[in-house]
Amino acid sequence: VTMSLAQADTFKFTAIPDEDESRLVERFDKVADYLEEKLGVDVEYVPVKSYSAAVSAFRNDQIQMAWFGGLTGVQARQMVPGSVAIADAMTAVYPHATPGGWHLIARTPLPMFDPHDDPPNRIAPGDTVRFQHITPDEFHDLAKASETAR
Repeated sequence: VTMSLAQADTFKFTAIPDEDESRLVERFDKVADYLEEKLGVDVEYVPVKSYSAAVSAFRNDQIQMAWFGGLTGVQARQMVPGSVAIADAMTAVYPHATPGGWHLIARTPLPMFDPHDDPPNRIAPGDTVRFQHITPDEFHDLAKASETAR
C-alpha cells in the first residue's frame, strides 16, 4: 500500500492524555519535529482532553496517527475498518472491525481482504509495505474508487 506524500496537508497525530497537557505538548512537539524532518511534510501534535476524544479524532479524520491505550485501541479498531497497527518492528492491517492488541498508527482507505478476490488478501505475510501520508481528500477518493471497482 503506497500512497503519495506529494500534495499532503499537515500530518496530525495525538497521544493518550496521561499527564499534564503542557508536558505532553513539550514532549510530542519534539516527535513532530523529528517526523517533519524524516517525512518532509508539516507535522502537528494535537493534544486531546480524554481517551474518547482521541478515538473520535481518529474516526473523524482529524488526526492520522494516535497512541491509544488498550481499550481505546479496541474502540478505534471497531470504528475504523482498515486501521493500521504497530507492535515492536512489525505492523498489521486490520481488514475488519475486530479487537486486537496492537497500537493503532494509521488507517488505509483500501480493503485489505475480499473473499471474492484471488488471492483474497491485498498483502501477504512477509510482504514489505511502505506507508505514506495522504490528505483526507485523497483518502476519501481512494476509498470511493475502491468501492466502485468492486
